[in-house]
Amino acid sequence: MKKYFVFFLFPLLLKSQEAVFEFKEILANKQETYNKLKFVKNKYFYEDENYKVRETCSGEWGGTIYFKDKKTNLETAASAICVININKIDKKYYVTSALLHRIAHTKIIEIEKPKNLEGFKLPKPVGFNKGRKIYSVEQVESQSEKGTKKILDSSKVLTLASFVFNKRLYHIYTDTLNVYLLKSKITSL
Repeated sequence: MKKYFVFFLFPLLLKSQEAVFEFKEILANKQETYNKLKFVKNKYFYEDENYKVRETCSGEWGGTIYFKDKKTNLETAASAICVININKIDKKYYVTSALLHRIAHTKIIEIEKPKNLEGFKLPKPVGFNKGRKIYSVEQVESQSEKGTKKILDSSKVLTLASFVFNKRLYHIYTDTLNVYLLKSKITSL
């Protein structure tokens, strides 16, 4: 995997004026790595001083980002395809989500105040099987965009990752033929 990562970024690094990234390799035996990874089962995707954030993804039927307030335990939600990253810049959350189904699709939303998102509760199940509730896929994901601001909603582009570097938001994306590094206009004050 490491060889492919360096291969994709190599053309980008040739064009740069200065070294931006530092690569570090850590060697561990397979059993040691397995033992460390098997305990990384946190149901939260992201956490900061105010919120615990989790996500769900039902592929082409949608996805949801949930913000749980640490003080009130109130959980709010918004539609967010399949979340890749959450980045926080100046108290605003930037949720990058993407889906490669038929045609690549990327969506980036800004959430300034998670408390302004809608609450989400599962509707009544469509049936039961051996005592377990059954839902249709569309029912288990939020359709709400309340409290969000659309930054990007694009087809034929698949975002692979997003990150903050030097107080600026960056995205690594592909058009399935090439890989690009995009420097966003979103910056920290």
